[in-house]
Amino acid sequence: FKKRNVRRRVVSTSLLAEYAFCLEVGARLYTITDVSELTDWMVDHLTRFPLFRRLPNDALTADPVVRLLLLTDEGLKVARNNGNMFIAAFERLAAPKSAEEAVLPREVAAAAAAEAGYTPKPGGELRGKTW
Repeated sequence: FKKRNVRRRVVSTSLLAEYAFCLEVGARLYTITDVSELTDWMVDHLTRFPLFRRLPNDALTADPVVRLLLLTDEGLKVARNNGNMFIAAFERLAAPKSAEEAVLPREVAAAAAAEAGYTPKPGGELRGKTW
């Protein structure tokens, strides 16, 4: 789990907005990896994003897509090496109805800005011009 690869990860606050735009309500987004820290990273970002809801683990056992994920080349390689596989699934939620609900929480907006490389100027938050 390399910090230098943060910008290249397929799950980040800025990319989640793109995924939410492309997926219709009720669609599922799956994550699978053999690195537990990466799973924690992806689950944390997806859970904090307001347009995705994590599905419970019992929903994964009945999901036929999960079985297909295990049969990919990478999944089979991990199984051959007796490695761990961490899977999570999320459902795309409907957009909020009111404008107040549509505003991202301050910490989510700040995290997205930081991931995009934005560094606020000192004192900007006092003028209300930061995030």
